[in-house]
Amino acid sequence: MWLLVFFLIQIFEFEEIGGEASFLSASATVDDIPVLASLNPSLQLKSQESGLVFTHTKPYGLSEIDYLKVSFRLKNLSLGGSVSGLISPGYGEWKFSLGKGFSLAPSFSFGLIFSLYYFSITNYEADFFFSLSPSLSFLRKEFLISLILLNSNQPQTRAEESLPLTFILGVGIPLQKGIDFHFDYEREREERVRAGLKILRKILAAGIGLATNPPQFTSGFALSLSSFQTSYGLKWHPQLRESHIINLGWKSSL
Repeated sequence: MWLLVFFLIQIFEFEEIGGEASFLSASATVDDIPVLASLNPSLQLKSQESGLVFTHTKPYGLSEIDYLKVSFRLKNLSLGGSVSGLISPGYGEWKFSLGKGFSLAPSFSFGLIFSLYYFSITNYEADFFFSLSPSLSFLRKEFLISLILLNSNQPQTRAEESLPLTFILGVGIPLQKGIDFHFDYEREREERVRAGLKILRKILAAGIGLATNPPQFTSGFALSLSSFQTSYGLKWHPQLRESHIINLGWKSSL
């Protein structure tokens, strides 16, 4: 039961990146703060802004479930964090994350995220556990490569079920000014691949992506007006209804 719940919150953990094929190399849109705060803090040193982002979606159009997330980043500390949850009558699932980036060399950085999970389901005893997820990034003008190990400590639930170790390799390549190609390879018990394009034009960013296992399609756009930004993403699933993801954010160079 607890592993099923954990997989459910993991599915929606990254959906706020509407239109991004890559969960590792998002930049220049409202979506990068959730990535830095709860997935890949090794890119903290790349970003030049502090900020706050609020995310909401009803996963796969399920009216009885809400996914909420608040993410923040403090530029001067290379520190980010987030609080996210799936909320529905009878149960609640929450994740608290705090991540920091460290420079190892001019183009090489390391990051570590500490995450605390808390689950509460009617007629079940509440459960909580923590995980550690390290990441490495190699950033050059011509490309970006990131490696992530999710749940590296393989925490156990009360039922002594271990959470699986997940390996992710991400690559970002600028094709030309304002157009980036992204590719992710993910390995847990099975393999998964994501690929797509992101286009940035002054105040507007747009993206389109494809994923395997199961086959999925994502698209989205972000609009930046001064320090305030908003974005919308659509995720299509072959068996379930589509998910509509909305972000509202504020950023500052301070």
